[in-house]
Amino acid sequence: MKIGLIGNYGHRNLGDEALLSGAIVCAIEVANLVPEHIVVISDDAEDTRWRFGQTGIEVRQFKRLLQGRVLRLPLVVADIFRALRGLDWVVFGGGGLLNDSNRTAVPLFALTCLLARLRGARIAWWSIGIGPLQGRIHRRLARWVLASSDFVSVRDQASADIAFNLLGKSLPIAPDLAHALDMPMPGTGDRCIVAVSVIPYQKPGSWFVADEKHYAEYCAKMVTVIQCLLSYRDDLIVRLFPVSLD
Repeated sequence: MKIGLIGNYGHRNLGDEALLSGAIVCAIEVANLVPEHIVVISDDAEDTRWRFGQTGIEVRQFKRLLQGRVLRLPLVVADIFRALRGLDWVVFGGGGLLNDSNRTAVPLFALTCLLARLRGARIAWWSIGIGPLQGRIHRRLARWVLASSDFVSVRDQASADIAFNLLGKSLPIAPDLAHALDMPMPGTGDRCIVAVSVIPYQKPGSWFVADEKHYAEYCAKMVTVIQCLLSYRDDLIVRLFPVSLD
């Protein structure tokens, strides 16, 4: 059996790369797959090979850049269809994949599901985040891809609630894939530094609603998380850093 892992991979985002690493660990240690039967489909195959090539997995390029040119769309479709060749399962692994942060994301994943079916592959959504989903077309596409898939699990209760609203049934909640990573804690007396990145207000692609009250609640929750971290160990150091420098 050969599976293809698809997500927000190849964007040089450490969170998404941690999800991919966790997915690979689970595929090998839980599903008992050999690395040669795991295919990562990445938006930057070269970068993903540099990060994970030593594990023995195969890496394929997902698609070329559309660059805002509609005439390139048939080539993009051909790229995706080519990347799905020979796969028994197409697994959308982790992350907030079905939401309105990027207007092309949900249609792209719906197209990928359709092409995977044409390839004869089964489809799974593995510990994903769902929402916000406010656009009517996005909601319809999300409903279709979830209802037509062979397996779906979500990573949190909020995603499960949205899925129930879309499908009228409950979905299993599974831990975020990054939790599959074995991250040893420093021993007593060793300095432990935790980096925290807070999403800026109204950052495109990251913050969804222009609502100051909502953002204030988010910041209050982040403060609570940091306070909990600081209370965990006396020698813990928390560093805040920006999402981007622009």
